[in-house]
Amino acid sequence: MRYVCCDCGEKIKGYHAKRCLVCNYKYQRGGLKLPGLTGGPCLFKDGFFLIADLPFNDLISTSWKINESVPLLLVKQVRERIKLENKKVALLGLAFKSEIDDIRESLSFKVRKALLRERANVVLHDPFVKEYVNQPIETDIYKTIKNADVVFVATNHKAYQKLDLQKIKKLVKKNCIICDVWNVFKTDKIVFTVNQLVKDTK
Repeated sequence: MRYVCCDCGEKIKGYHAKRCLVCNYKYQRGGLKLPGLTGGPCLFKDGFFLIADLPFNDLISTSWKINESVPLLLVKQVRERIKLENKKVALLGLAFKSEIDDIRESLSFKVRKALLRERANVVLHDPFVKEYVNQPIETDIYKTIKNADVVFVATNHKAYQKLDLQKIKKLVKKNCIICDVWNVFKTDKIVFTVNQLVKDTK
């Protein structure tokens, strides 16, 4: 479902605004989940338990493979907009879900790996995660995005929803590409330019 949301969300105007009307209307525990990066140790572990116990394990394994492919899909969509070699990419969010510091099985690092494979200069930021063995983590969000060619929102932390959008526009490169699969900036777009970010949120 998330793969479809990420792919179709680029083509369906106002997808994020309309998704909650698609199913289980007015049912508090219903509704479609946001397209995004879904990871964590439980997702990984429980998937193997399901495969062991269910007769139709192809469905589970295929779902897992699709989920794991979402980072590559998003990087591909960014790459279609800008050549990533030697470009500064601000990767926002390392935890596997919002408001925690747990990076176990986080798909943010799959995004990082894909960006490095494109020879991008990746800068990491997370308001909760303070240390990562393979690379320093920047503590100042605005320093992280300064002169960025790409801003990639990988985790929907509340701190990112409170960012000064006009300040972002001033700090990043003029034609900066933003990948916001979580719709943190409320544009109803997944990949767009920084000018659209400010225009669509006035």
